[in-house]
Amino acid sequence: MVADWPGYYEGTFPLGEDRRMTVQLWVRSDSTFVIRQRRGEADTLPEGAIGRWQAVDLPGGPATGLLRFQHGGNPPDHYQRTETGLAFMDVINGVGASAGMALEKLADEIGDEIPRMRLRGEFTYMADAMSFRPCGSPFSWPCAGGEEWTDEGEVLGSLNTAELERHYLRSVKQGGDPWLIEVECSLAMGPAMEGDGADEYIFIHRVLGSAEACP
Repeated sequence: MVADWPGYYEGTFPLGEDRRMTVQLWVRSDSTFVIRQRRGEADTLPEGAIGRWQAVDLPGGPATGLLRFQHGGNPPDHYQRTETGLAFMDVINGVGASAGMALEKLADEIGDEIPRMRLRGEFTYMADAMSFRPCGSPFSWPCAGGEEWTDEGEVLGSLNTAELERHYLRSVKQGGDPWLIEVECSLAMGPAMEGDGADEYIFIHRVLGSAEACP
């Protein structure tokens, strides 16, 4: 059942020459996912991506179906459910599990916070509202400077929202234009844009540079 897929998964994948990649995967009940990948000890800031997932059946594939992850213009990744989590499936060279490439399901419930990662996307500022649409995602998130996330933003010298606004206005021809950038960011809950309650925000701690067009 699709309801069984959501949760938090983690594992390490071989990269060759005794190097491994740490993979963290948040599979959400709204058919979105967040993946965070760190390639070896030298990769101090993990690479992130946000996209959509769906349960699919492939010709010649397992009878139980697969989970397909699509983000950006890259070919989608496919995983099969196992007793402990998910196994990466090679669908290009014939459907089969790839040795040593498995993620363990560590939690059914997903926490409110996703740690810092490197992420590409379109930042927009209009009518005093900031938003960020990650490459490969059909959705935008409300956005603020990372200093507003007081749990760690102030301690680690993140951008504040006013600095982020000035950086944006210096970089676009006119307000409201999309600004395609790569950022160091985290996801956490913040005050709702309208009414009471809370929304999930992308908190931008640093702008790492301009980025190529989203696929």
